Amino acid sequence: MIFKRSRTFLSFSVDFTDVYIERQEGDLRTILLQLRGATEWTQKSFAEYFYIPRRTLQEWEHGKRGMPEYLLRLMVYKLEHENIVSDFSKKFEEM
Repeated sequence: MIFKRSRTFLSFSVDFTDVYIERQEGDLRTILLQLRGATEWTQKSFAEYFYIPRRTLQEWEHGKRGMPEYLLRLMVYKLEHENIVSDFSKKFEEM
């Protein structure tokens, strides 16, 4: 939200991109959960493999923090090219 202040009242406008961002973050969260499930790795193993803090991974999976899409795409790319998972890049086309 963008707040504008005037002398006697406070008005605001709503930016509808927030709705798109929430939907997209939910989609990314789902892909992340499916990706980790496909590897059959624990959160600890998955986080160590990508050199990210386990707590960060937990917060992404629980929806407490938004995960950058580019990072998830890089994770999918790495796992696909190391033949750990297959066909996950197609999930981005379905979003």
